[in-house]
Amino acid sequence: MISQARRRNRRWIAQGRISLAAGDFANLPYPDARFDRIMASNVIYFWDDLGVVLAELRPVLRPGCRIV
Repeated sequence: MISQARRRNRRWIAQGRISLAAGDFANLPYPDARFDRIMASNVIYFWDDLGVVLAELRPVLRPGCRIV
């Protein structure tokens, strides 16, 4: 899926507007307040512990931003 997403979004990637990465939602390698949006589609059923994932997602969002 990452390869397909990179092909479809190559222009925005080249412009620095988006970045794509595969990883573990329960162990995010990003600093606090790194993102202004997180979109996760069709993945919640892969999360073993929703509380752990949400606890990882919240700090990496800037204040007032959303997880969709």
